[in-house]
Amino acid sequence: LLALEFGSRADEAARLWPVDSADEVPIGLGELFGDTQFSLGARGIAKAVAATGTPAWRYLFARPRPVAPGVPGDGPHHGEEVPYVFGTLDSAFGSAVGAPPAEAADRALSEAMMGAWLRFAATGDPNGDPDDDLPRWPPVGADDGEPYLVFDEVIEVGQGHRRPQLEFLDWIVTSTND
Repeated sequence: LLALEFGSRADEAARLWPVDSADEVPIGLGELFGDTQFSLGARGIAKAVAATGTPAWRYLFARPRPVAPGVPGDGPHHGEEVPYVFGTLDSAFGSAVGAPPAEAADRALSEAMMGAWLRFAATGDPNGDPDDDLPRWPPVGADDGEPYLVFDEVIEVGQGHRRPQLEFLDWIVTSTND
């Protein structure tokens, strides 16, 4: 697959999305898919908006959803932050048979996310009172360390999410080479 997709740069792709066994192939493919279908576009849009002088913010939702006992967790997945943003944890978490209810950490995360989204809708900036529970969410700059806010049990600022993989994909997308 890497040879078909990346041609002469397949070895470099294999270093960026490494797998050591056949069992790891689905994980590597999942990371590659996430980078090509979600992260690359979100990063590109944020950088393009920031280049116009309009503030833009990126985030990474990293809170794995609680699963029923004995069920392996494999998330979070695209869209799993939605119940947190809209405060619908009880209906979202109760929809799977045997799924555990939302934990206190989930409720706190939901409150923090709802506050940030509401502030953004009201003011154009997700940051609020310096005394709230969120770290300052830095906007994306046209030429910076690519900051983003990690929404998980601990909310923190990150830098350059999957930057080597995304820079490689940027080259692939913009290159006229194979």
